[in-house]
Amino acid sequence: NLTGSTTQFTLTRVAALSYSVSASPTTINEGSSTTWTVTTTGVTADTTVGYTITGLSTNDISSGSLTGTLTINSSGTASTSITTVEDATTEGTETATLTLAATDSANNSTGGASASVTINDTSTAGTGGGGTGIGGGSSESYGLLVKNTSGTTTIIDNTSRLSSFL
Repeated sequence: NLTGSTTQFTLTRVAALSYSVSASPTTINEGSSTTWTVTTTGVTADTTVGYTITGLSTNDISSGSLTGTLTINSSGTASTSITTVEDATTEGTETATLTLAATDSANNSTGGASASVTINDTSTAGTGGGGTGIGGGSSESYGLLVKNTSGTTTIIDNTSRLSSFL
């Protein structure tokens, strides 16, 4: 029971905080670039959040960083890019995943938001040497060294030359 005065309150609804991560493009060939974009709702500008990219090593990229900190801008977004190396190693398709740290600089949960990119291997396995060839269109040579119990060593190379040594 109120008497004598009136108290007025203003309630402001605060948007729920959220983080999401997207990648573009989501499939690339070795030697190409991709960008991850963090999109937020209700996160204050200049808030920072850490990230880690897994599935690659530093030898797999020519620019960008596998770990770092992103700063959310006034539009509620931040982004980072990497460029992959077009190497001559046949390693198959790789998947690079950017995952946000569990919390941002204001101690808000990010939910561990993440997004992945598929990286197609553009190297070509060599035809000799048991499928682990040099690849990349370069020439290769290989050999087989055989030693028998009599002490004779035989070398067979890919040009079909046969030599015996004592």
